[in-house]
Amino acid sequence: MIERQKEMQKNAFSVAHIACFLLLASVSFFNMYRVFLLENQMQDVRDNLDKCESTNLQKYLEKYDTIYNNELHQTETRNRRSIRNNDPDKTADQSTDDAFTVTKQSVSELPASIESNRSNQKGAGTPKQFLNNYRTNSKLMRWNDVTGSQYIAKSLDSNEFNSRSSEIEFPLVRDEDVVTRRTRNRMQNLDERHPRTGRIKPLPSIHLSGDTSKYILGTHHNFRGNGHLRHLQNIFVDWKANGWVEKTGMMSHFILEDGYLTIRESGLYLVYAQIYYLDEHDINGYRVYKNDDSILQCTISLHSGTRSQKGNTCYTAGVEHISEGDKISLGDILDGHYSLFEPGKSFFGAVKLGDIRTRP
Repeated sequence: MIERQKEMQKNAFSVAHIACFLLLASVSFFNMYRVFLLENQMQDVRDNLDKCESTNLQKYLEKYDTIYNNELHQTETRNRRSIRNNDPDKTADQSTDDAFTVTKQSVSELPASIESNRSNQKGAGTPKQFLNNYRTNSKLMRWNDVTGSQYIAKSLDSNEFNSRSSEIEFPLVRDEDVVTRRTRNRMQNLDERHPRTGRIKPLPSIHLSGDTSKYILGTHHNFRGNGHLRHLQNIFVDWKANGWVEKTGMMSHFILEDGYLTIRESGLYLVYAQIYYLDEHDINGYRVYKNDDSILQCTISLHSGTRSQKGNTCYTAGVEHISEGDKISLGDILDGHYSLFEPGKSFFGAVKLGDIRTRP
């Protein structure tokens, strides 16, 4: 009985040993498989880097050159100050050596393939030579201080990359510097559009108000004073541009002559107009013309049965495509009617909404 128990224990130990061996073999096989997958992924990364375009890398080199130089200068300055404060007897060469040590530590986490290219550089063994290369050579790496992540910009193609690997450096730059530079470039683009204000240039606009300043009560029989005027011709001619039109330079987009507003830029325009009638007639109205064609019309009708003066405003507006050289004007439908030609009471204007192409 005792011999049987010993035999059973021996068999149990054998089974346990076999199970442990199989487990260790499985773990080893799994680790070997993972290493195989990682090697394949690394090879894919190398192939993709070799296929990248050199032109995009050149853009990175030019764009961040100033930032890298500033970063290096600040690092050297901080280290020199720190060294002078701690040990005034240190020389400038020793300060440079310390700066080299700090910089070397900052880039020590670069991928091994890049670090091997760095180690192949000529004369990169001394701190001074390393810092000189750091200043002058092409730049490739960007650094994110928040996440600690790093990535490589598009590299040269395989042949050019291998031929220039001894000339390429990979210093680091903070993301906030890139964002600041991008914002500054965007503001510069806005300034070029409108240098005076730094904002997008406004579209051509004009507002004309009724003006009776040239009329004298008692001298002109069609003028009753206080802007109360009867036009002797069909077209309204007594207009004056508001003050802001001249101040903002908007008058350069238009020509006002004898009641006709000439448009100097083709496009889609909002045209609006209002006439304040103060007259005894029951029916009043006017038309808005583009050249000789009527594009808008406004009419009011009141049947009071008496011959007393009645005040009414007549407003109209619409969108019209206007070509360069077209003339906009307002004309009475009926002759001999009086209206109040004062600012805010009788006016018309045009606002360009944008450019548009018309089919032939």
